[in-house]
Amino acid sequence: MVSRPGVVLACTGLCVLAIVLIATPLGAGATATRHELKAASAKPGLRGPRGPRGFRGKRGRKGVRGPTGLVGPTGRRGTTGFAGATGPMGLPGPTGSLGAAGPTGPTGASASDHEGFSRSTVEGPGVAVATSSVAIGADGMPLISYFEPEFQSLWVAHCSNLRCASSTKTAIDTVGDVGRDSSIGIGADGLGLVAYIDYSNFQLRVAHCENAFCSAVTTSTLGAGSSAASLVIGSDGLGLISRRSSSGLEVTHCSNVACSAATTTTFDGPNAGSSDSITIGGDGLGLISYRDDQNALKVAHCSNVACSAAAISTVGSAGGPTSIATGSDGLGLIAFADSALKVAHCNGLTCSSATTSTVDSDATDVSATIGADGLALIGYRSSGALKVAHCSNAACSASIVTTVDPVGDTGFAASATVGVDGLGLIGYWDASTNALEVAHCSNVLCIPYTRSR
Repeated sequence: MVSRPGVVLACTGLCVLAIVLIATPLGAGATATRHELKAASAKPGLRGPRGPRGFRGKRGRKGVRGPTGLVGPTGRRGTTGFAGATGPMGLPGPTGSLGAAGPTGPTGASASDHEGFSRSTVEGPGVAVATSSVAIGADGMPLISYFEPEFQSLWVAHCSNLRCASSTKTAIDTVGDVGRDSSIGIGADGLGLVAYIDYSNFQLRVAHCENAFCSAVTTSTLGAGSSAASLVIGSDGLGLISRRSSSGLEVTHCSNVACSAATTTTFDGPNAGSSDSITIGGDGLGLISYRDDQNALKVAHCSNVACSAAAISTVGSAGGPTSIATGSDGLGLIAFADSALKVAHCNGLTCSSATTSTVDSDATDVSATIGADGLALIGYRSSGALKVAHCSNAACSASIVTTVDPVGDTGFAASATVGVDGLGLIGYWDASTNALEVAHCSNVLCIPYTRSR
């Protein structure tokens, strides 16, 4: 066998190394190292200055997005922005269905209206009608109270149209000699209220209509009365009535719309109160024109709505009827007969003085109202005919006079008002035919139409 010394030597060395490793205890080297570290750190030295900062390393890769957080609360609303431009108009919609037909309008003007007025017979002919009074009802139709002497009774005619070409007539009081010198107004309830004299007992009576036609009424007796009742609806919506009694001028204030109760005050007398007429002045208080037995033209201005007190003034002289209205200037305007037709325009609300103008040379049976133009329209009897004067200004210092009915002996008991069409309406008695007539003006001036060529 061939001897290899190198191999033998290597094996011998490996065996010696193995024996040494087995004989050495585990952990002996680690313990020595720990003691050395403790000895090194037991008393550290001073820290040296910080070295310069190194360069920033490259940004790492973006991490994965986390989950969405909860929704926060809604913030406050911001201010409104400017309005945008209007968009273009859309296409028109389809035409709607045809509506129901409206009510028939009033009758148009006829050829006779070119005269400036039309005339209609309300009662008669052949039936004597002594006095009348006209008002416009809540339905827009004229309502006329009148005395029928043949039966000594009070009647009311409810017109079927603005001209009163036809009407429904009702006797509302037939007991005794009743209905003379009636005066009609429309109360706050929209129903007629008629004041009149009961000559059988010389008492003031009132009839309150129960419907627009006044086909039924309730009547009340309010006190003494001898002539010329005049009624107006006060600013409180209640009736205010003036008349002459044996004590003189008396004024009655209704306590309710039916005037079933009232309070009465005597102002001037005993020789005063004839030809009285009452209106509501621009201050909302009663204003009464009348004359005394010496033919002095007087005015009583109520101090309160009930007219329990009044201031009395003499503003002229009058030998016949008076009629007072409140003009567009808020002042009283008194039309009166003193042989001629005259007008007294009050200089203030109390009418303590007035300015007088002459309108026509002859007049009786006077009635004044204020037209749609704010100027007075006066109906009156003159020389056997019915005439109308339209004032040209508030004081009526100038006017236009037209003869409305010249035929026969007519124009008695004239009563003027203005209809819902803004045109004058005058009720009167035609003695030549014993008929109650109504004249309806065809224009504000109540004059014939003219056309320039």
